[in-house]
Amino acid sequence: MEPRRSPSAGDGSERGQSGENPDVERTSHDPAAGRLGRASGFRLCREFEQQLPDHIVAVHEANVRLRTGRLLIPDLVVTTDVSEPLIFAADDVLLAGEVVSSWGQARERILKPAMYAASGIAWYLLVERDPELELVLHRRRRDGYVVHARARHGERLAIPYLSVDLEVDALLRRR
Repeated sequence: MEPRRSPSAGDGSERGQSGENPDVERTSHDPAAGRLGRASGFRLCREFEQQLPDHIVAVHEANVRLRTGRLLIPDLVVTTDVSEPLIFAADDVLLAGEVVSSWGQARERILKPAMYAASGIAWYLLVERDPELELVLHRRRRDGYVVHARARHGERLAIPYLSVDLEVDALLRRR
């Protein structure tokens, strides 16, 4: 059974109504996933920020303008634009990351990666939470992504081009 959504739930059905910008992909967090979903995104961003060199930043839930003009809000943006603009250009994004929600699986596994790849974003990190926490790093090949590396509980995910080595279990810790 599909969860009930209000007209502002961001599923795209309300586009063009109430003066909303049709170029903005709005999402709301899955109430059932609750704190784990949001916390996973914050913790992922924290882990990147602690390890990235000074000329690269990680931003949680930042606006990214794709080459099509569409605006998406990934859970994680790793970028060379350290000026902290309101909207990051896709050309400045090194990696986009999404935490898979229970009701947004198709969007985070299929739709968003296709749009990121078409805009030239070289890397896509997917945080799977079901049946267990898993980080899946994808690299861009032609106009799509292929799996580059995976890491689960007790493992680490190395991302040498960013000088990042993520401990999967760190995403479960509060501090």
